[in-house]
Amino acid sequence: TLRWYTLPIPSKEDEQYKLTPYRRYGHTCVLYNHKIYLWGGRNDGPGACNKLYCFDPYRRQWSIVRINGFVPEARDGHSACVIKDRMYIFAGFEEPGNHFSNDLFYFDFISLIWHKVLTPKSPSTPKWRDFHTSTSIGDLMYVFGGRFDIAGHQHSGQNYYENKLHVYDSVKNTWTEIFTNGQIPGGRRSHSACKI
Repeated sequence: TLRWYTLPIPSKEDEQYKLTPYRRYGHTCVLYNHKIYLWGGRNDGPGACNKLYCFDPYRRQWSIVRINGFVPEARDGHSACVIKDRMYIFAGFEEPGNHFSNDLFYFDFISLIWHKVLTPKSPSTPKWRDFHTSTSIGDLMYVFGGRFDIAGHQHSGQNYYENKLHVYDSVKNTWTEIFTNGQIPGGRRSHSACKI
């Protein structure tokens, strides 16, 4: 119908209130099995979050996913994409340590377990960053852009923006830097990307 609808915000007395995510920015949403999964993000009041929320568009209700495993630190500005039955989370700005990350995690939708991905050390591994994009095509995750800091993973306020394209192969568990040609976009953050 191409029509916007506003879903009512539950009152504090409603049991749905505690299951509804607070307002935030820098979070990610992915679609899996006809449901929307929201992870991360922050708000200046409550701070960053590492709960995994699920929205059922047919019932129009939120729930908090009961999870196990190695849960990523609360962060914002990370990226997320789905490869098969897994949601991959990459990088972002971690609130607990006030630093940039280049950690890679996946959440298994079948077992409901978080896993930290340990890849072999390589010069192709992307640097610490936030507000980049990740796009999945087949078994691959393409990472582009984002904000970096000259001081490395620490936040010194001396930002720079990269325009390299990195690919994570979820089967081989390796990172590769792709050398592209043509009119290469300039470095940027807070952009969007999708596959066509």
